[in-house]
Amino acid sequence: MSVFDRIMNLTKATANEMLSKLENPSLMMNQYIRNMEEEIDGMKSELSRQQAASRAYSQRLEEVSQLAQHNQAKAEQALQEGREAEARVALEHKLRYADQELEYSRLNENAVHAAAELELRIADAKEELARLVKKRDELAERIQKAESAAERTAPSFSHGFQPGRASRGFERIEEKVLQWEAQLGLNRDYNPSGSSYSSSSSASSSHASSSANSGRSSVIDEQLAAIRRKMKGE
Repeated sequence: MSVFDRIMNLTKATANEMLSKLENPSLMMNQYIRNMEEEIDGMKSELSRQQAASRAYSQRLEEVSQLAQHNQAKAEQALQEGREAEARVALEHKLRYADQELEYSRLNENAVHAAAELELRIADAKEELARLVKKRDELAERIQKAESAAERTAPSFSHGFQPGRASRGFERIEEKVLQWEAQLGLNRDYNPSGSSYSSSSSASSSHASSSANSGRSSVIDEQLAAIRRKMKGE
């Protein structure tokens, strides 16, 4: 992949990231308000359900309480008349209804407690919603003023050229390019004339050439010494 392609891909990724983070304050505030209204509606529905459950448990509690009392009286009557077996059956029924009475009493107490808690939460949520609606209206007005001010200060050729604004824009662009170059590890020391070698590259080449010449000189010296030894031997 060429350096140009890498820069283009980086540019696209940066642009996509900026777009993904782009937020419209007015739309966001309205969405927050809608979400809170939905939460309040949900709590109201749950409150209605808990209140209905409390009424049902209370009604059932009254029924089993009466049944328990009825079987208590029936057991007493049977025992007075010497019908102990019937008295025992009546007492068994009475105990079963007594257990149900405890259970319905517990369920009703939980429903009443849940309803009371929901009423408090709804009251707090409504108060918070009213505050946020007021805050939204205030911020919306400030946003509108800011947008109007931004439009008034936007560059306009009809009001003359503004070199300072353009310079600042180019400076920001150059800062971004420097960041890209640093991230990509690009070497900014290039030859404007079109040569692909920098001064450091030339110095490296000169050093390599000098090392090669030195190596060849050593080889020549060794060969000369070998010839001298051969001549002495002859």
